[in-house]
Amino acid sequence: MDAGHVVTVAQIQAEIKRAMLRQLAEGAKKTGSTFKETLLAFQSAITDQPSFRKGKILVSTSGSGQSSSFQISNLGQQLIPENWLAMTEEFFDILDDTLGAFALTDDGTPNATDNIFNAMKQDSRLYGVTASGLDVTLIGLPGGTNRYA
Repeated sequence: MDAGHVVTVAQIQAEIKRAMLRQLAEGAKKTGSTFKETLLAFQSAITDQPSFRKGKILVSTSGSGQSSSFQISNLGQQLIPENWLAMTEEFFDILDDTLGAFALTDDGTPNATDNIFNAMKQDSRLYGVTASGLDVTLIGLPGGTNRYA
């Protein structure tokens, strides 16, 4: 795989965000709800989970509760309830910015929801890291001095 086809974690996260945004828009159109109402309902579903309120993800119990197993986040695990909650809060920020910048109305009609979704998915916060540069701040000159310090 050449460097042009490497998928980074930031790109995967951005793709998940855009996919979730699309599902929220489709859900809003099906129910006739505003985008904001749908987003709030999704956020409430996350925070209403018993495992979220306790701060643990219960995997299993045995006996009459004498033994329990809890999930511990693995390195790179993105889809834990706290991350879903953070993503919805970011969506609220993007929604507010989008409604103001594009003078859109969130009235619950399918056309308005499509317009909001199309405008929101242009936001740079939904694309993760799109560029990187070379950091040369720690490169020193002979003799151990750094002329940039």
